Amino acid sequence: MKPADRILTLLKILQEHSSKQTIISMPEIQAMMELEGFDCDRRTLYSDIASLKEHNFPIIYTRREKQGYYYIHPFTSSEAFLLNDAIDTISSLSKQESSQLKDKIQSLSSSIEKVSIPYDSSTLQPKTDNKMVLHTIETLLQAIHSCHYVSFTYYDTTVTQEKKYRREKQKYKYIPYAILSNNGRYYCIFYSEKHDTFSPYRIDKMESIQLEEQGNSHPFNLQNWLSSSFQMFKGKPQTITLRCKTSISNILFDQFGKSMIISEVGKDDFVVNIRTSLTPTLETWLLQFEDSITILHPQELIDDYLKLATSIQKKYKKGKR
Repeated sequence: MKPADRILTLLKILQEHSSKQTIISMPEIQAMMELEGFDCDRRTLYSDIASLKEHNFPIIYTRREKQGYYYIHPFTSSEAFLLNDAIDTISSLSKQESSQLKDKIQSLSSSIEKVSIPYDSSTLQPKTDNKMVLHTIETLLQAIHSCHYVSFTYYDTTVTQEKKYRREKQKYKYIPYAILSNNGRYYCIFYSEKHDTFSPYRIDKMESIQLEEQGNSHPFNLQNWLSSSFQMFKGKPQTITLRCKTSISNILFDQFGKSMIISEVGKDDFVVNIRTSLTPTLETWLLQFEDSITILHPQELIDDYLKLATSIQKKYKKGKR
């Protein structure tokens, strides 16, 4: 066999059977090489390992606890765990694309570390049927970098779980400016010259994307755009004032961050000012904490809830269902 075959087999053994926590000794390496059909003496293996290190392969010799070698993998066990778990939570990816990504992560881990990969919860998460999401993201990233238009079709899902294309399947044509994630979905922020505005579109609802001609750049500040939206819905930025029970303080910090201004702290509650946008998604989000949050300002938001309460009461009034 060729020397290159021997060295590549040695590299494969180090990558698959060693890690910082699992050292393999020279006798173990010799035994594994023999199983692969290579009868190598130590001097040859020492030379091959030195050659691999000279070519910047991260192979470490150690005498810690056990004398031998290990390969430094791109991801630690905890990093691989988190990456795999994150992939499971991305609803914008199809099951096929999720599986391919997780296989790539596993291919960069040793066989020992693969047992640390979390339970595959993808079967519990809703996944898109669109198998071209990664290709779409690649095209969008290229267009964002070079300020090119992209064209694509866009669809909704009907109650019969069929695709219904907007504009009768005529293509949209916009310049993309940013890709964002929200609740397991990926969105792209596009600029529309017709409406002179920036709007989000769900990437997993886009099809037949194509890179088009180069366009003209328009001023875009992502932070300013985010301050005028809530969970990808745009609205009028305002400061809302809430009286909240202390039991939900962590939830508010998780949603709005430490930029919240707390103006009053009591024994069981506190008053907080939050700069955000008045959108239907914000009203729905606040509604789930009806027993823990009281809106103090603005009156516009209070009026919306009063109208909603009246509407719900009428809808479910006895005899009117």
